[in-house]
Amino acid sequence: MPSDRITVTQIGEFVRHHGCERRLRLEHDGRAEAQSLPQITRLFSPLDPVLQEAGRQREDGWEQQLVNAGLAPLFPQGRPDRDEDRSWTEFLRRADEIGEGQAAYAREVEVTGRIGAFEVTGRIDFVLVLWQDGRPRLCLVEAKASRKDQTYHRVQVATYQLLVRGLL
Repeated sequence: MPSDRITVTQIGEFVRHHGCERRLRLEHDGRAEAQSLPQITRLFSPLDPVLQEAGRQREDGWEQQLVNAGLAPLFPQGRPDRDEDRSWTEFLRRADEIGEGQAAYAREVEVTGRIGAFEVTGRIDFVLVLWQDGRPRLCLVEAKASRKDQTYHRVQVATYQLLVRGLL
């Protein structure tokens, strides 16, 4: 029986590729079914390495702007180590330790929850803790290398919003 786990990125890619069910199925379950197909690496080839590096640099630059604006990092700056706990639970624990009115942010916070028939998991690029009228407000940011607004980017943010609301 196939797994009912799916990532936020897979949902976004499904929208990006115009609802291609075959692609979603091949990507599902760690691409288990796709491994036997010839030329499959061309279908799932990563972004141009130059574009990947530009995206990483843009995220790093944006993080530095957050620090310069006075937001406190809830985790060490930069991308996390593989063993580092950046779970939603750990994010909440650290956010609870900041003082009232202190704006803060966390990078690559892992969230998991059920949406319909699927267990959905993903890493939110940035979660900002901002204060308004004495109450903390969360702002979810999905950073992309492209500056062009894409529908699938919005779908990913909306999916993260659904997951976070379920966790709260």
